Amino acid sequence: MSGVCRKIFAAVFLSVINLVDAQRVDVTLVNQFPFVTDADTILKCVTDEAASARDIAFNVVADVGNGASYPNQVSASNIDPESWPGRQNSIAPGSGNSRMNVFSCSLQTSDDRTAGVFTVKMADAALIRPKLLTQTVSVQEKVVLEMTDISGGSGPVIWRKDGSIISGQTGLSLTIDGVGTQATGVFECYRTEEQRSAAEQAIMRLIVRGCPDKKWGSGCDQDCRECENGGVCNPADGRCMCPPGFMGDACDEACGTNGFGMDCEYKCSDED
Repeated sequence: MSGVCRKIFAAVFLSVINLVDAQRVDVTLVNQFPFVTDADTILKCVTDEAASARDIAFNVVADVGNGASYPNQVSASNIDPESWPGRQNSIAPGSGNSRMNVFSCSLQTSDDRTAGVFTVKMADAALIRPKLLTQTVSVQEKVVLEMTDISGGSGPVIWRKDGSIISGQTGLSLTIDGVGTQATGVFECYRTEEQRSAAEQAIMRLIVRGCPDKKWGSGCDQDCRECENGGVCNPADGRCMCPPGFMGDACDEACGTNGFGMDCEYKCSDED
């Protein structure tokens, strides 16, 4: 695997291929530098389906203690240096704590389809970190949200969902039995309110599919095909939503060492 591709797939979180009304919209959100330092942190919304550059929008989708406003020191441009189609936002350190949040890229296509993908940016100084920045599960499952303290620290923690404190939860794992769609949301975990005020909390997003595992349809009465390589069955149409680096009806076709996108059409670098 090329060095550039390894950087994208190993160190950067991507949300890919959104399915809307059983029609595929190919969009990948590349989160460059997801653990934010005192340098620019970058979002790259990769798609060739937007009606125009004006129809690609970046937003925040949560309030994790710093408000829900988008960072105010942003440089918008074409994607550089890869020259992928789409748009890029470089968020400067002067934006402060607003750089840590759940971000989205949304777009409208020329035939009026819409799609949105999401990713998380956290402070590099955060000592508690989620094992997964985004976790997708199905209704009725038992879900465990897991955190780790990279400092080896101990003691009680505070959990929040969509800004509200979850009472009685003080450990680094949070278990939800028989999860429902209402559990979809943004979760935070930290030890002190001072850490949250400094935007040094763990942030993750939970997505709950509207059907039980391996089921889809308006009545959840249709059987999903087996989605391989971490693919997820879309509850609206039963098709597999593939993770970065895979394509095909069952996500069983690898893009190789240097590709991504719904049809593996984008290259991480100019290398073969």
